[in-house]
Amino acid sequence: MRLLVYEDDALPVDDKLVFQIDEIIRDVKPDIVITHHPQDTVDVHNVFARATLKACQSAAGIRRATRLGPHKVAQIFFMGIPVGCTTDNVINALTPVFYNACINVTDVIDKKFAALDKLAS
Repeated sequence: MRLLVYEDDALPVDDKLVFQIDEIIRDVKPDIVITHHPQDTVDVHNVFARATLKACQSAAGIRRATRLGPHKVAQIFFMGIPVGCTTDNVINALTPVFYNACINVTDVIDKKFAALDKLAS
């Protein structure tokens, strides 16, 4: 498990955050990445989603400030309901969203719970 220590508060999408995620991607070499929707209305979710997307792009190329080679993530999935993230009224929020993919995370669910246990908020 990798732990990035940040306050659970409003953050900027800056190079430091992007490059920390980039390093994890280069090291772990995941086939898929699951992140929050980039238009999530929770600020910290929004920031980490956008930083993760930038990091996936960055990790696919050559970067001087790393010892690790590039790695291209094959697929990025967003968790959560995009309609709930982008809607401006209750009627639109009730529009059903149907997913055409289901990712079984059973093999790593203990890691997810361990990560959630690290949150102070």
